[in-house]
Amino acid sequence: MTAMEALQQEVVRLKEQMAIQAEQLVKKGPGRPKKEKEKAEEEGVKKERVKKEKPAKAEVEPQGEAPDLDIYKLQVSVNPDLCMARLIADPDPRWTKAVYHEKQCSKKPVDGEPYCALCSGRLVKYLDKPDWKSGWNGRIDEDPADNEDLTKSVHMPGTVWFADVTWTGTSKSKSKSASPEAQAEKEAKKAEKEAEKEAKKAEKEAKKAEKEAEKEAKKAEKAQKPKEAKEPKEAKEPKAKEPKAKESKAKDSKAKEVHSSVAESIEPLDAGYNMCLIDGELRVHKNGNVYELNEVTQEPGDYLGRLTGTIENPGLDCDADEVMETEVLE
Repeated sequence: MTAMEALQQEVVRLKEQMAIQAEQLVKKGPGRPKKEKEKAEEEGVKKERVKKEKPAKAEVEPQGEAPDLDIYKLQVSVNPDLCMARLIADPDPRWTKAVYHEKQCSKKPVDGEPYCALCSGRLVKYLDKPDWKSGWNGRIDEDPADNEDLTKSVHMPGTVWFADVTWTGTSKSKSKSASPEAQAEKEAKKAEKEAEKEAKKAEKEAKKAEKEAEKEAKKAEKAQKPKEAKEPKEAKEPKAKEPKAKESKAKDSKAKEVHSSVAESIEPLDAGYNMCLIDGELRVHKNGNVYELNEVTQEPGDYLGRLTGTIENPGLDCDADEVMETEVLE
């Protein structure tokens, strides 16, 4: 269903509602009969009114040339974001009947409709009774001369209404009518203001879009930062391990050198103690207990923990309690 059909249905509904309300009204009774004297007085007044003749209008010579009729047309482009109704304003009284300039309604249209709420109401009135008093003058992007009813009511050049309008060049109004040049200048200034307004709006939208783009760029940059941070870590991990491995190998080789040198220069430990290399440090163990080794005296020192792992790769459990030899025998 189009907007026009919806409005026509609304007009029909309102008419039916008004008819129902009219039927419910109580009819008034007849008023007081008028006296003969009053009737005579009224008839006399009516006769006097009939006898009075209107003086003939004096013919006025037109002054100057009529302006180009295009000045009464819209001087700027139609804005599709505004209400699409035609308004007529700035009457030019230098004609026998004032001719109006057309302009576009500056209000925002109702969602989903081409017109604002005010112009939609005018359209409803016009559909009920097509005349100029409704305030409806058609769409701004359509020629009123193409509509049979509009061409009789729109007070603009090019319509049927304009056929019996003639140029006088003078204004009966106390206020001076604007000249065509002034009207054109006014429309040009108005168009310039509209262009400036649109330019400012476009600039504002561009700045807003630029800020949004910067914001999105910052978000993207933040989102990429963790990945970029992880990549160096992954690259550094092998490098970090290499020194440790080299250091561990160096310690092992050093400990082995110490172990061999100590073994060569010092007598063996007491019976039951064995040497081992744990975490690059030379230790001794007995019954699974691991002790420090005094490399000078070759004597076991403080208890460190229980031996774990294998012979090739021994380890140390520092939290385990020391197991005495008697406990093992039991």
